[in-house]
Amino acid sequence: MRPHRRVHSVVYAGFSSGSLRDRILDAQAKVVITADVGYRAGNEVDLLGITERAVADLDVVEKVVVWRRKGASDEASLGAREVDFDALIASGSVDCPAEEMDSEDPLYILYTSGTTGKPKGVQHVHGGYMVGTYYHFKNFWDLHRLRAAGRRGDDGVPRGRVDYPHPGVFYETIEKYGVNVVFTAPTALRMLMRYGEDYPQQYDLRSLRFLTCAGEPLNPEALRWSYEHICGSGEWGHIVDNWWQTETGGPCLGTTAPCR
Repeated sequence: MRPHRRVHSVVYAGFSSGSLRDRILDAQAKVVITADVGYRAGNEVDLLGITERAVADLDVVEKVVVWRRKGASDEASLGAREVDFDALIASGSVDCPAEEMDSEDPLYILYTSGTTGKPKGVQHVHGGYMVGTYYHFKNFWDLHRLRAAGRRGDDGVPRGRVDYPHPGVFYETIEKYGVNVVFTAPTALRMLMRYGEDYPQQYDLRSLRFLTCAGEPLNPEALRWSYEHICGSGEWGHIVDNWWQTETGGPCLGTTAPCR
């Protein structure tokens, strides 16, 4: 008999304790992994406080693993069911071999955006999501170095706010790492547009092949501005506006607009 396996759920740092609690209950999560704080544009977000309020009186949660980014190491400051992440790793006593899974075994829960009501979770499976991820990276983002079984061979460059710590950091990152494909949101492109074209002109953006975005409709003004000043009017890059459902984790429709 195959053992019962629980799914996981990734929760964004900006969510309230109520939203986190709902997702814990949906997944019947036994373990919650968090940090003491998160940082957003230089400001601290009290992640542990949010988590502690979310798990209060929840018997289903057995452990809360805390990565203490502030560097505190005293165990006394942790609650009864809280475990220090670094101490857990350093103990060397954790035996967690990889489990062989069937393609239809549950993987994790991905939620709707909640724009039309309370977010609803969609459960994805191991095989289907892995194949979908590989397909989208290869055919939509045109990434060239892909490995078998849906594992990516490219290098990712994650970023937070596109204007922190200064309005040119978005372009600086592209130039520094030779970024080929950017995935962002229309709100970010409109923010860059408000800062003006002087910033992108200071950097070499010719490594960029695709500037892709999703989240809400990309208005024509921001599309044309981004195409001209970030993509070099098509000299080196193209902008792709796509539509997808948050809960599918992949684009459903995509278009490369003729901006000339």
